[in-house]
Amino acid sequence: MLADFRLFQRERRAQVFADIDRKVLLLKLLPFVPVAMVVACLAYFVLPGGDTPVPRPPEDAAAAARAGSAIAFSPTAFAGRKLSVFETPEATATVRSVRRPTEVIPTATPTTAPVYDDVQYIANGGMEDGLTGWYVEPGASVAAISVHRGTGALQIAATGGFASYQVHLNPGVTYRLFAWGSMSGTGGSGSVGVEFFDAYGNRLQSSEPAPLLYSETSYERHSLTFSLPAGAYRVQIYVWKPAGTTSFAVDDISLRAYLNSPGPDS
Repeated sequence: MLADFRLFQRERRAQVFADIDRKVLLLKLLPFVPVAMVVACLAYFVLPGGDTPVPRPPEDAAAAARAGSAIAFSPTAFAGRKLSVFETPEATATVRSVRRPTEVIPTATPTTAPVYDDVQYIANGGMEDGLTGWYVEPGASVAAISVHRGTGALQIAATGGFASYQVHLNPGVTYRLFAWGSMSGTGGSGSVGVEFFDAYGNRLQSSEPAPLLYSETSYERHSLTFSLPAGAYRVQIYVWKPAGTTSFAVDDISLRAYLNSPGPDS
């Protein structure tokens, strides 16, 4: 009996020690239980299942940059994959139309055609009545050859000459002088211009517009605009050419007043 009792005590003691060892081991493993549970959850929710390929970014980084950081790699990239409640799905690419500013086409400013009054201040500008109304010096005459229109033109000989036509104009009005002219050959030039004089017959040359110059062998038309300067009492239109080797022909001289704003000279 004593031997059986001692055997029972030994077995009981061993059982108690074993229970203590198990409890101690459990206490040692207890801190690692939450970590293991988290790892198990991640393995279940995040890792792909079966043979589903894991999406990879493009190998070409430059191509990925051009494609945009918001572009999904493949529509089947998430097949068989479970998303965690903490994971944000990748945004898909959105194609947006490019808004361009409306092209503004400048509107052309309309030009107003010049309007003249009905008065022609040079009554015999085409020389159809000979030299009527004109003052001429030696070298100036009317010729029936080299005319622009009609039957005659004012001719200044190669030796030079001068002719003028006096007109009566009003201050504060803008006038335009037109004239057609040509040279009989190259190497020379002639001019048509305006002269101002005061009440004492003194010429106001510094107030005169630049004259029209002609050097072509075919007829060309030029024009200039002017207004009377202060102190101008008499006005005359003149044709002049210095001595040279070619003659100068002038035809269809016209002087009109503007009723609106004048355009550019030509």
